[in-house]
Amino acid sequence: MSEDNELHILSSASSGVLTLRFNRPEKKNAIRAEMFEALGAGLREAADDPGVRCVLFAGSATVFTSGNDLVDSAKYLHSQDEHPVIRFLYQMVEFPKPMVAAVNLALRFGLCGRKHEVPDAFCQPGPVSRGRFQLIAAHAVG
Repeated sequence: MSEDNELHILSSASSGVLTLRFNRPEKKNAIRAEMFEALGAGLREAADDPGVRCVLFAGSATVFTSGNDLVDSAKYLHSQDEHPVIRFLYQMVEFPKPMVAAVNLALRFGLCGRKHEVPDAFCQPGPVSRGRFQLIAAHAVG
């Protein structure tokens, strides 16, 4: 397993699965521009490696990701530079292999005027195809 403390991305490969893990739990794994670049590099390597059959995106033990780091993203508001998230999203669309996201989440919803919470919900939408995610939401997967 390789680790880059500055980028907060852990990478490991086993049994044909490349795992790219967010490792910035103190910021709820908020993704900075440099992290998007590292994720994109991981996708490029996985696309070219015949031994990698799919990519698994995972978070830390308690959180998958809270999304973009807003402080970091604000740096690109008035910049002519393209934000690395845009390049990463294009890479995901063109990625030729399945991608899976292992997400820790508690499902919260409103029904009949009451709030409900289902801890460690499991969501599994339709089949995986190119440029699409298979979402696995379960605490045990994190």
